[in-house]
Amino acid sequence: MRGVHDEYELRHLPLSQRAINVCELSGIKTVGDVRQQTDDALLRIPNLGRKILNELRAATRIDGDRWKFEMESEWRDRVERNIIRTNERIDRLWARQSNIIKRLDKKPE
Repeated sequence: MRGVHDEYELRHLPLSQRAINVCELSGIKTVGDVRQQTDDALLRIPNLGRKILNELRAATRIDGDRWKFEMESEWRDRVERNIIRTNERIDRLWARQSNIIKRLDKKPE
């Protein structure tokens, strides 16, 4: 199994946008940059708390094939959730439109 290479940029890992932004603002751009830092050093970075630290440590130790699978699964899950939300919104809009049409049909001319 191959690990994520040190030269790999953090923006390509399955990290939250907040984690990526905090790291980039502090000059941490690659997996190697994260691996060189101690937990205490990372926690001293402004806006980088325990949650982001755990996220970084988990993402930088995942082996390549598992990372790829987890990233694809995460995106698939997000797409499915967005489709469900969109369908729910469409259903609500159709219901509103139907109610409006019914009310208009009932009004005398």
